[in-house]
Amino acid sequence: MLLRCESAGRDAMLIKAADILDNSRRWRLKPGDVLSERLLRKVGLCLELSEEVLGDESVWVDLDREYGLLRADMVIS
Repeated sequence: MLLRCESAGRDAMLIKAADILDNSRRWRLKPGDVLSERLLRKVGLCLELSEEVLGDESVWVDLDREYGLLRADMVIS
């Protein structure tokens, strides 16, 4: 899905990033949990694919910050 959004352009990636950000605020990730690891990789991939076109957008900055918090939770929990 992320690759399709990337192919569709900036607006599609912006919407996808906002969607992931909104959803990520409800996640409770657990170290060693397969689903948690997949969700974390999804956020990282979204950031990687969209940085060039969205890096200055507040949604991207907020998602990057949330990614840092989620990664910390995976280590601490």
